[in-house]
Amino acid sequence: GYVNSFARHIPVYRNMNCSPTENTLADGRPVYGIKIIDPGSGSVAIRPCIYKINSQFNIIKIVESGGNEYYNGLFLQLIKRFSDGFQVNADYTFSNSVDDAPEENAPGALTASDPSNRRVDRGSSRGDITHVFHLTFVARPKLAVGNRILHGLLNDNQLSAILIADSGEPFNITTGDINGDG
Repeated sequence: GYVNSFARHIPVYRNMNCSPTENTLADGRPVYGIKIIDPGSGSVAIRPCIYKINSQFNIIKIVESGGNEYYNGLFLQLIKRFSDGFQVNADYTFSNSVDDAPEENAPGALTASDPSNRRVDRGSSRGDITHVFHLTFVARPKLAVGNRILHGLLNDNQLSAILIADSGEPFNITTGDINGDG
């Protein structure tokens, strides 16, 4: 089988209280703060959001419902129905999920990495798991045993096992607030 899904109007959170400086990062994203280097120790600190639109506040988050998500999934299923004392179900899903809306409500909440350009955040969705495999096995053995107690223990019971294997969720490697937007 094949599944295609498209979600629109996903919430996108961004800090709208910063104006960019004249500097940019190597990939062209604007910088919103400045680096301060301590001449004595050589330590580097970032003073975020130096040009505030409203100086009474540090961060003002705006929520826009402009994010989009695309999902495509191919799934295969094999079923051996219950007969001869056992049953097997196996299924595999190969999928891809892409969005341009960082997950604000998830652990390690993210906001837009460039408040002025949402396209920078287009990539694998937070819950994208490319490969998923499930295997279930159910057996109801019927063994001919002469001993009545042993026959009762070995028969009329049901055994089952479940195996779930997947490729895991993507994660972001971050280096802190490199564009200084706070």
